[in-house]
Amino acid sequence: MKNSKPIIAVIPDFEKGSNKGYSISDYYAIRKNYIDAITNNNGLAILLSYDDSAIEQYIDIIDGLLLIGGDMDIDPKYYGATEIHDSVKLNKIRENFEINFATKILKTKMPILGICNGMQLINVIKGGSLYQHLPDEKNFMIHEQKRVAGFEQKDKPYHNVFINKNTKLFEIMQKETVKTNSSHHQAIKNLGENLIISAKAEDGVIEAIEDKFHPFCIGVEWHPEYNSDTNDKNIFKALIENATSYKNLKEKING
Repeated sequence: MKNSKPIIAVIPDFEKGSNKGYSISDYYAIRKNYIDAITNNNGLAILLSYDDSAIEQYIDIIDGLLLIGGDMDIDPKYYGATEIHDSVKLNKIRENFEINFATKILKTKMPILGICNGMQLINVIKGGSLYQHLPDEKNFMIHEQKRVAGFEQKDKPYHNVFINKNTKLFEIMQKETVKTNSSHHQAIKNLGENLIISAKAEDGVIEAIEDKFHPFCIGVEWHPEYNSDTNDKNIFKALIENATSYKNLKEKING
């Protein structure tokens, strides 16, 4: 449909049901501000069920993908690690679908934005690796601000991030330094294929990446959906703009 909003797919989290949680049955979950960040920038967000048989159909109808964060880690086996750190939390049900889906999207020119775990997922799919637990690495600061502040406050900036000038991220943020929130205990160790570093924290931790050969494949380690920096909204604006261009190209090709 011409002149309609671009459709941004979002893969929700998966939680096992319990008497103490939202439901005694298994359920999908997502924070509202992820969705608001899309809709507030004139995009249409749709949540995907974990249906591998529907992946090709999903790809046909969407114009962009948002990979969200979550209280989970990628299985270290995907980047060649033989041991799993005690702090690693796995969510195999979400991971299996997310990897299958994102792997196929990354072979297209469809815009993709990865946030926190989503950025790490892009890196791992492309052959990169991760530090399993940053507090074990002597040269890095604590990147879980709740461990310093005592509670989650992702709407509050925590540390500086320095953006490389010759990157898409700099074009989007229009700043060399931003103050970001921080909520991760893992980080990129080795970059995946065709990825470049867009930004680093003051301790050298990689805070943003992008694919140098892709129209729009960007990952950020912080959570821009909380708008802890005034220009964080530009990241979602850029995602929607690129999804609109992708959508228009699809319509032109398909007549």
